[in-house]
Amino acid sequence: MATDDSFEWENDQGEQFGVQRLEEVIRASRDAASSEIIGRLYDAVVRFSKETRQQDDLTAVIIKRF
Repeated sequence: MATDDSFEWENDQGEQFGVQRLEEVIRASRDAASSEIIGRLYDAVVRFSKETRQQDDLTAVIIKRF
């Protein structure tokens, strides 16, 4: 689960990170610990945004099923 600003954060071109990128990061990280997945997601969003100003909160919760 993630708040909307996780995928609505825009880069300097006005393009949003988007749900597809969010899903790609999570799927690629599925074998990692929950805290690592959140870290990777945050890093991906920040890299994508190219240091544009964050407009809202970023909240993510990872629930893993074993």
